[in-house]
Amino acid sequence: MRTLKEEAARWFAEMQHAGADDPVRSRFEAWLAQSPAHARAYAAFDELWSRFDSGAGLEALAAVLEQKRKTAASRKNTHRYLRRRKSKCAPD
Repeated sequence: MRTLKEEAARWFAEMQHAGADDPVRSRFEAWLAQSPAHARAYAAFDELWSRFDSGAGLEALAAVLEQKRKTAASRKNTHRYLRRRKSKCAPD
């Protein structure tokens, strides 16, 4: 089962290409009207998306992702090094 955040993200993606008379719009509006939580989740996703809908936002996201990649690579190299050291020190 999808989480509310996942549903909001899916609706957001669908609505990006839906015209005013698109049948999906009425299903979206019905989903939105079902609960205030739906409206809040959709608004939160819309706000999040708008933060990254700018050059500065995308650069900040790219920087975070690059740092995560470097951290993961460093961690992987450290584990590799420790495994080699362990295998060299293991008794025969």
